[in-house]
Amino acid sequence: MKKEYLSSLLLAFLCTFFMATGQILWKISADNNSGIWIFLSLYGILGTLSYLVALIPFTYALKILDLSVIFPVVAINYVWIAIASSYFLNELMNSYKWLGIFAIIIGVSFVGRGSKK
Repeated sequence: MKKEYLSSLLLAFLCTFFMATGQILWKISADNNSGIWIFLSLYGILGTLSYLVALIPFTYALKILDLSVIFPVVAINYVWIAIASSYFLNELMNSYKWLGIFAIIIGVSFVGRGSKK
């Protein structure tokens, strides 16, 4: 694989980290606020900023990779969310969630391998 391709994949993975961080922050805000205050609280603002930061590596990755490759990589966001929500939000993980995480990782690796670059 080309170095440019791998660095773009890493940027797409970095994007998923910031997206998941934003979603966790929004959930924390939603648990403590209601209405528009979900987005105007400190956690809401930090969540929105995290999402905006996610756009930077995503946009750079788009310059190199096909959208049909990048978008499935964004599914890794579900993996981050499942793990982070069990740690930060005390949500329970069960065998179905772990099976889903495994399926996502396998699926994303197939899409990455199936790319023509």
